[in-house]
Amino acid sequence: MTIDPAGAENLIVAITGRAAKDLKYRMNAWKRKPNREELFNRDECVRYFRSPLFKAISETDPEYILRELKREQWGTDE
Repeated sequence: MTIDPAGAENLIVAITGRAAKDLKYRMNAWKRKPNREELFNRDECVRYFRSPLFKAISETDPEYILRELKREQWGTDE
């Protein structure tokens, strides 16, 4: 069985897009109601971008993605 390179790339884009969408949602939830559960959920999304799996499937710098998502949500990169 062979893997179609275009299909694999589409899957990687879909996974990363979903992770970014989830992180945005969690960042908004944290802004609305900062609590331990939301902090854990937000940090779980961040861990995905810093994981060995993400590094294996993407050449994009995870810190760049996290900075851009943070800037988009809060207007800051702190």
